[in-house]
Amino acid sequence: MKHLLILALLFSNHLLAQRFNAGAVLGVNFSQVDGDFQFGFHKKGIVAGAKAVAYLSPLLEFNIDLLYSRRGARPSKNQPSVVNLNLNFVESVFLLNIKVPKPEDLPSSKKRRKRRKLNEFVPTQFHFGISYGRLVSSQVVETRRISSVQPVEQDVSFDEIRTRFNKNDISLVGGFSYFFTRNIGSSFRFHLPTNKLYDSASFPNRESRSMQSFLLSAQLIYLL
Repeated sequence: MKHLLILALLFSNHLLAQRFNAGAVLGVNFSQVDGDFQFGFHKKGIVAGAKAVAYLSPLLEFNIDLLYSRRGARPSKNQPSVVNLNLNFVESVFLLNIKVPKPEDLPSSKKRRKRRKLNEFVPTQFHFGISYGRLVSSQVVETRRISSVQPVEQDVSFDEIRTRFNKNDISLVGGFSYFFTRNIGSSFRFHLPTNKLYDSASFPNRESRSMQSFLLSAQLIYLL
């Protein structure tokens, strides 16, 4: 009986190893805020955290990332400084990964297709999903404010806006990954926000603009 229990535990551990995996993520964000009077993905920030993977089929995976993500906005080198926004998020990313095998690796029959391993190594992956971020801290360094048609006294400063930033960020995520080995890979993602970082309706009688946070992310991945 004891031997049967040991065999059952070994078999279950083997199945878990085939079905699930974990790893780490480290990379850099390139971000901007639409509505801050400046343009371009000039703000750089670190992104780092942990990853969990569930292998649904040989060519399909479900991925969850738990990340610290620094975003924001800053002017380009050639632009007079307006505002530097530092936004620190704790982020959960839920992705469906689709593996894309090379044409010569595609099976020629259904019989061969069934023989694929559950966690088969395929270097190229495309992914899409959703991200939920929680703003944990923010900082505004405002050196010059562009006035609108209304008097400067009626403008809303970026520091005033900061106190009314939306704490929740929900974004659609798309991108692709390439793995150099079974354990080491790279990932490139684009985050498209579905809600506003700041809503101008917060100051209905003052001149202000709604803002949205956009993000490009390049990451290195290590899987166990």
